[in-house]
Amino acid sequence: MRIQDCAMGTTRSREYGVRVADMPLLQGRVPERALDAYRTAARESGVSMSYYLEALATVLEEKGGLPLVPKPVAATPPLDLESLEASTAAA
Repeated sequence: MRIQDCAMGTTRSREYGVRVADMPLLQGRVPERALDAYRTAARESGVSMSYYLEALATVLEEKGGLPLVPKPVAATPPLDLESLEASTAAA
């Protein structure tokens, strides 16, 4: 079954008989563009975002597992050579 074939309804999980109280809460902060992408995909699929994310994980697992991603690297701020020169010239 494709994600697009799923109709939105009272189903809270792709697993039959699972109650909301039995499921753990998943929370995370993401950039607005990522949230918009998930909302749009869920809306176009006709399902809730939680159902969409559960289905997405299942699809990825069927294709070999969830992908590993690189660790974030802190952006190095550019050196302000003018203020560095000014502070060394003053010394």
